[in-house]
Amino acid sequence: MDAKEKRKQYYINNRDRIIERNKQYYYDNREERLKYNHEYWSINGHKYVEKRMKDPDYVSKYTEYNKIYRERNKQYWSVNGHKYKGRSKHIYQDNCFHATSLKDFIVTFD
Repeated sequence: MDAKEKRKQYYINNRDRIIERNKQYYYDNREERLKYNHEYWSINGHKYVEKRMKDPDYVSKYTEYNKIYRERNKQYWSVNGHKYKGRSKHIYQDNCFHATSLKDFIVTFD
């Protein structure tokens, strides 16, 4: 049995103990990790923002996500020229009627 197979067998035999120790380490060092992440991103965050702005693949995926998100979470704020002042409720396309003009607009509540 080579070293790779031995490591694999060790993990299979001790899986529960290893996972429990990893979780304990994760929760014990939470504050240190949060502090490190905050410092790292405050110093280096601008690099990633610039990189993302220039990356065409990221920009195309971001615009596609925003388009889908906006379509899915349309909010109708005016009915017959009056602005709706209550709490906004997400209206999904499955739960609403489509009208040709605002005069024919129908509001449904679940």
